[in-house]
Amino acid sequence: MVRLFLYPMPHTVFTFSISEVSKAQILLARLWESDLSGCEEDHPTYKVYCEKANADSIAQLLHKNEVLFDTKEIEEENWNAKWEASFEPVVIENFVAVRAHFHPSNTRVEHEIVVTPKMSFGTGHHATTRQMIAQMQTLDFAHKSIWDFGTGTGVLAILAEKLGAEKILATDLDDWSIDNATDNVKQNDCQHIIIRQQENTEETEGYFDIILANINKPVLLSEMKNLSERLSANGQLLLSGILFHDEEDIVQSAENNDFQLTHKSREGDWLCMLFTKN
Repeated sequence: MVRLFLYPMPHTVFTFSISEVSKAQILLARLWESDLSGCEEDHPTYKVYCEKANADSIAQLLHKNEVLFDTKEIEEENWNAKWEASFEPVVIENFVAVRAHFHPSNTRVEHEIVVTPKMSFGTGHHATTRQMIAQMQTLDFAHKSIWDFGTGTGVLAILAEKLGAEKILATDLDDWSIDNATDNVKQNDCQHIIIRQQENTEETEGYFDIILANINKPVLLSEMKNLSERLSANGQLLLSGILFHDEEDIVQSAENNDFQLTHKSREGDWLCMLFTKN
């Protein structure tokens, strides 16, 4: 699996091998939290990319985990062409197909989403996004207000509109995610999605029936209180980006903020968790 969402600038690539899949996924999650720019997964070999300025922190994390690695400096490259060569459509049962504009249409699913991820996360290839999409099939979005916190490509916001949501706020910190989500929203002819760049949840106003957050543990823990304050009574909070061994921490934080766990799924080492506000 290839996840290359990089700036068009020089990068450092680290190559290493890990035989145990769960160990590799845990390490990759930690690397993403340390300003990783992209990765290529071909188990047991992994390549991770970062901007040159972040190479020391990535190297330190690999050393800390006793992982042997090789490094290579790479100059500017046509990352979009590399992505197009590797990107394959993602089909989740007969519910959703996520494809690029150059793939043929899939008429066998209920909903089709066309994305060009560029430098943003959220194509359906990763277990976290797949689980979020699968769980969204079980929720009632009709006439609801939705907040997609950390929208990335905008794929979850787009699906929310296709499922009947009337008001959708899609927010992200990164410039490239905002630009990418804006392009994808237009490409899918969405009419009810507002895209906004913001640093944190404190900048968000109003209340929502459903909040979607596919991010990572540190952000979820730091923002749990604000997410609770922005959710309507009996509203639903759908989370992913969570490793299975972090479940207890997430549940404890959620319960401390008036949430009750109502469902969870697991794919590999990754969890998707649905909470209802008390």
